[in-house]
Amino acid sequence: NVFLDISSLAGKDIAFRFQTRYDEDDDGGSGLGIMVDDLRIYKVSGGNYPPPTGLAGEGLNESVELTWNDMNASGTDDFIFDNESFTNGIQMSTEGSTAYAGTQIPLAGPSTVNSVSIYNLSPVGTTTTIAAFSQIGTLFSNEPTYSLEVTLDSEGWNDFDVSTLGWDMNNSFIVAHQFTFVDETTGAGMLAALDESAVPSSASRVLFPGGAWDAWSVSGAAIGDGEWGIRSNVTFQGAGVTYNVHLNGNPTPVLANIGTNSATVDGLENNTTYSLSVSANYSDGETSEQSDSIDLTPQAQTVHEEYYDDGIAEEYFSAGSSNFTAVKYTAQSTGEAVVRFKWFQEVAGGAFYLKLYEDVNGLPGAETYSRVIAGGLVDGWNTYDLSAEGLSVSGDFWIGTKEFSSTAPFGLDTSSNTGNSYSRTGTTGDWVEIPGNLMARVYLDCGDDCQGGGSCTLGDVSGDTIINVLDIVATVNFVLGAQAPTDDQSCAADYNEDGIINVLDIVAIVNVVLGG
Repeated sequence: NVFLDISSLAGKDIAFRFQTRYDEDDDGGSGLGIMVDDLRIYKVSGGNYPPPTGLAGEGLNESVELTWNDMNASGTDDFIFDNESFTNGIQMSTEGSTAYAGTQIPLAGPSTVNSVSIYNLSPVGTTTTIAAFSQIGTLFSNEPTYSLEVTLDSEGWNDFDVSTLGWDMNNSFIVAHQFTFVDETTGAGMLAALDESAVPSSASRVLFPGGAWDAWSVSGAAIGDGEWGIRSNVTFQGAGVTYNVHLNGNPTPVLANIGTNSATVDGLENNTTYSLSVSANYSDGETSEQSDSIDLTPQAQTVHEEYYDDGIAEEYFSAGSSNFTAVKYTAQSTGEAVVRFKWFQEVAGGAFYLKLYEDVNGLPGAETYSRVIAGGLVDGWNTYDLSAEGLSVSGDFWIGTKEFSSTAPFGLDTSSNTGNSYSRTGTTGDWVEIPGNLMARVYLDCGDDCQGGGSCTLGDVSGDTIINVLDIVATVNFVLGAQAPTDDQSCAADYNEDGIINVLDIVAIVNVVLGG
């Protein structure tokens, strides 16, 4: 029972009783009992104090740099979360049932809704209800604050002006429209247009009968993620807040009363991961809860991340128990320290051996390092700190895994293939190229040798004062090991100045030649 009103019991002692019911014959057993979870009691509040959203950051040398959404911004803007690619219409499964598809507008402070736009996939002339739902504490009301019955007069976008109706809101709110069951014979009923190209979704919400607002990415997981075809034009004033930065969840901030939506936290240790969050101070003296946290790792600016994948796993790869994977990378010839290993896995948990190999004729050779990585592994990106291991690599080397039966499949980017990902069956099998780029990355620290000691014009590898195909060919030869660069050539070929010459520099120089 969501939002059960117990206000009439204010000032009294109360108790809650939960009952279960069995059917009359009990021939299937009585089960394991009842589980009660998420029991919450809400009090009337003098105000709503949402925390900052959209926290992002970057690890710098002994510091981190943070930014977040500006809660003091004001003006008028269109709130659009879709990519205007609506290939699916969502309906209710039961005739006569109605639900709301909604888009959350992430604002702080007073605002006014000027217009609502709905993308129509239903027959022209279909009627529906558009509405705005206010935030109650950390939840959203399941009763509309404002509503309006409208008729969809055209296919595609239908715009409805509500500027004269006084749709005044405060802080975050949801703009929504009803959707219903659709008759297969007549097509009558209201569909909710879903843009499945806008993923992962950030704003789409859904309210089913008798329930509470939930993220569509959760409730609609079996159908598909995406953003609804709902847009709003809103005038907003800003919340007039200052901000605090918190380290590792500590309620005492390391930075307080910041006037802008960005900050730099200094005095941190390199290669140590910190959890950071932000809170907001309101003008009435109240302070919000801390925002969702992000984990950042300060590192020397000579540290660079090496990778081939584009960050998206189209597939997942498993070599199998007692089998191996390896990805080839190239360090500076003067040597670089191995700082961290980063990988993408399909599901949480599991364990594997992390391995380092020398390169022998373009394939993994002698093993130079091995250790088990286990515990606390999550689905998606994971990192493991190697900075205290004293590992150093130079030239071509390989980093990879030996799998256990519990090892989670690794992400595989099949939209590109640089030919640097391999697998092997057992200890005697041949190394075989994997069709795609394994999502296994490495962080290297080039130290004082990052600039290579040369002077140059970036991209002009041949030193003829122009950047053309000859520079591309020379850089390719360096990457393939067919030619060793001089200091000046190394400086010029390292176009992105990350301290290493690789395929990213080739792509950058090609773009210069093509005028990109």
